[in-house]
Amino acid sequence: MGKVLLIYNPVAGTGSFNNIFDAIVERVQKKEAGVLVLRTPFREEHIFKLLEQEIKSILVAGGDGTLSHVVNALLKSERRVPLYLFPTGTVNDFAVNTGILSVEDALNLWEQGKTFAVDVGKIGGSYFINVASGGLFTDIAHKVEQRRKNNLGKIAYYLRGLAQIPALKGIDIRLEAGGKTVFSGEAYLYLFLNGRSAGSLKHLAPCASINDGLLDCLIFKKCSTAALCQLFIKVLKGRHLDDKNVFHCRSSSFILQSASIIETDIDGEPGPPLPWKVEAVPGAVLFASNR
Repeated sequence: MGKVLLIYNPVAGTGSFNNIFDAIVERVQKKEAGVLVLRTPFREEHIFKLLEQEIKSILVAGGDGTLSHVVNALLKSERRVPLYLFPTGTVNDFAVNTGILSVEDALNLWEQGKTFAVDVGKIGGSYFINVASGGLFTDIAHKVEQRRKNNLGKIAYYLRGLAQIPALKGIDIRLEAGGKTVFSGEAYLYLFLNGRSAGSLKHLAPCASINDGLLDCLIFKKCSTAALCQLFIKVLKGRHLDDKNVFHCRSSSFILQSASIIETDIDGEPGPPLPWKVEAVPGAVLFASNR
């Protein structure tokens, strides 16, 4: 009988997973032969070594960043092992995209063995499960202290974002989709999304799907501060795609270029510099889902 690999981030969110760790292990052991445990931080080589054993499924307790690290290691190992996400991070966008709202949801799906194939995005040799971005607000996840995230939750991200507005600066970018130039101009922010939710904004890409073989690109054009504030309200309501200051398109592949030095982000971690070749990888990972 295969083993279960439990990977967890002890400081994710409020650190509450530590309080239920023993109960989770006990519940899993009642159904499986054994549980292997790996806590963050870890190197990809740690997962490669563990996957040499007969791993039947992987349980991941943490947020989007922890999940992204696991997905990258799993895809590079070329093993196809089902993933079950326990949404215990400060921001759990991918959990929202899959309809998993609690640890109990994930455990129930694991016990039922329910999975389906989901897409990921790829930039160079790295994969992203949720979002890759650059420009305004991109560095928020990198600079908010873990203590503030634990104490304030999502509010910590919003406060950091508001602090950046007085220093607004546009970036020149050019985007190709499907071999054609579809956007060229100044922008504040660009995002490539695999699902609907990012940055705890549940309707950022309302038409997106995590299993359609496509990625959604959103570009927020340079505009006045007043227009940007109005646009943010639309984003909260999911009504921003028809705004003149938003460019949106869907494709399986993109090329993004810029002469500017732009801080980038992939699933909450610092990303590579431009240019980017961004691709959708259909059905790359098996995930649990309540959708």
